[in-house]
Amino acid sequence: MKQTQRHEDKQKSLLRTAALTALTAAVCTALLPLCGCLNPVSLDNYGYVVTVGADIGQKEKYEVILELQRESSNASDENEGGAIVLSVEAENLFDAINKISYGVPYELSFTRTHVFVFGEELARKGMIPDFLGLSFDTLRIRTSAMVQVTHCSVREYLGGLSANNNANLSTLQDDIINDARKTGRVAVINAARCFEACGGGRFDPVLPMGFYDPKVVTDTKQKNTATEGENPLADAEKGARLGGMKGLTMCAALFDGWVMKGWLDADDTQFMNIGKGDFESGTIMYDYGEPDGAERAALIAKLEKKRISVNVDGAPSAKAEYEISLTVGQDKSGRIGREWRSGMQQKLERYFETELARVFKLCRDCGCDAMGFGRYASKQFGSVESWENLNWKSIYPELDAEFIVKLTLDDEYIAETRQ
Repeated sequence: MKQTQRHEDKQKSLLRTAALTALTAAVCTALLPLCGCLNPVSLDNYGYVVTVGADIGQKEKYEVILELQRESSNASDENEGGAIVLSVEAENLFDAINKISYGVPYELSFTRTHVFVFGEELARKGMIPDFLGLSFDTLRIRTSAMVQVTHCSVREYLGGLSANNNANLSTLQDDIINDARKTGRVAVINAARCFEACGGGRFDPVLPMGFYDPKVVTDTKQKNTATEGENPLADAEKGARLGGMKGLTMCAALFDGWVMKGWLDADDTQFMNIGKGDFESGTIMYDYGEPDGAERAALIAKLEKKRISVNVDGAPSAKAEYEISLTVGQDKSGRIGREWRSGMQQKLERYFETELARVFKLCRDCGCDAMGFGRYASKQFGSVESWENLNWKSIYPELDAEFIVKLTLDDEYIAETRQ
């Protein structure tokens, strides 16, 4: 009897489940005609904002520049798709969105925004946090979005990236990150790290720099005529370059908190990245020989290990040790390999140490803990309160740093050049 009862209960349960499933399907089918009431937006009706830029406005607080990546819904329509730059003066980003939305036939979407770009004047006035103090959740902007500064106007830089309407802006962030990994000649930081740096006081933000090169020829017709020698733009004396983009990203902007204080060129950025341990690989140019660096070698460097310690008992001091492997990319005389074990290794190690110390002092003089020594100092404290009581930035200008570099060179190259 009990088995029969359990069997009947199981059948009733299955019947209830089947009925509920059928009812759900019927309700969904009935609601399909009403879906238009939810105001859905077709993917083709979105303008995807991939880059948000801001400069000092003339009449209002900001000039806001939005760079959109439009996806063509019709492969035969050349007027759709590509990069679009829109700008307006506004008091904040939301004000700009409202103004721009009136003039475009599609809805702005920030779900693909991956770069914030700020003009140098705005950055030097410490206005970046006011602009970034927007609701990332409301606009669905990821805090992993990169933040950078331009040495030119933001409009010029972004226009240079989308010249001739052929730039794939959706890969801009990845392109900059890959360039940093391969060359070390550009700094990289995202919004989350900026807030961490300025909020925690353990290091300072170092942002990539954007530049505009008007000598780059991007127009297709100009490229063709220049290549055929029919256009003065092709003359070397004019300094014009064919190919590439007018917008360039390299170097490092130095910040003391949220205020930009200076910047490093691409070569110094390499040593800054080595110092902070963010350097993966890159070509270091080394001038040597007499007189005054008559010979030049291209050394492909790879950071293998780093050991950093900071002492805050008494006068602050730091000791930074690095192990770097080298491959010679170019050295016409072959002296790097021939003389490696007879003094060249020591000369190069002293060169790396001297450059690291020089770049560190440039950063320190700007009040920028670019190499992040505060991160190692903070490890000595057991609580946030004790760390904050130290007031790291007040003693950072007195920090004395010692740099020790150990270099290794491919043994096969040494053997080849000594033959």
